[in-house]
Amino acid sequence: MQLISTIYLGLLSLVASVVSAMPVPVKPGDVHMAKPADFTPPQTGSGSRVPHPVVAISGPDAHGNVRVVQASHKLPSNMAAHSRTANDFAGGSGGRFTDRQRKPSRIAVGQPQTIHQSKLRPARSPLPSNLGKANTEKLQSAVAKVQASKTRRGKGKGKGGRK
Repeated sequence: MQLISTIYLGLLSLVASVVSAMPVPVKPGDVHMAKPADFTPPQTGSGSRVPHPVVAISGPDAHGNVRVVQASHKLPSNMAAHSRTANDFAGGSGGRFTDRQRKPSRIAVGQPQTIHQSKLRPARSPLPSNLGKANTEKLQSAVAKVQASKTRRGKGKGKGGRK
């Protein structure tokens, strides 16, 4: 009987490890947790090893990479310049983006990141699990608008500076 119990516990452990190693299914609008150090390229500095909420703005590509935007109550300065209040995109989703002190988070719409889907972890309450179709489209539009603005500013620059 002890042998059967040992085998059973071993199988349960094996199944648990396989399930935890499986990538989380990802679709646009899904809210996950991710460490900025796992982005491609990785972010460094304080907080890079601490999981932060991220919102998928794309599904995984052929290599399993997903485009995400990071949410935080304290974004790094390079991300904060183009950020929006996260709750602008959470209406009707059943969750909210706040920290333990109920301070609202911001989403870095101007700094999308790439991360492999295997590095994403499920979000926990009070975060929404998904923004919903309308809010996801609103977020994707905000990201595209900032990216287009950055592209326009970059055009016309040559050796002599701005044209």
